[in-house]
Amino acid sequence: MRFSDCQIAACALSDSDSVALVTTDKTLIESKVLTEVDKELREEGKRREKLNLTKYLD
Repeated sequence: MRFSDCQIAACALSDSDSVALVTTDKTLIESKVLTEVDKELREEGKRREKLNLTKYLD
């Protein structure tokens, strides 16, 4: 994952109210790590909803 991808994911995950990350980046969409981090943050009460990683369709 590129540094810029990490920054984008961190912004989405750090907002406890965000519910979707819409992107064309396949690396982000298929990231098992992001899914796990999201789950851990929800279990710790730091996120309210699941972050859905969604492909942008033009």
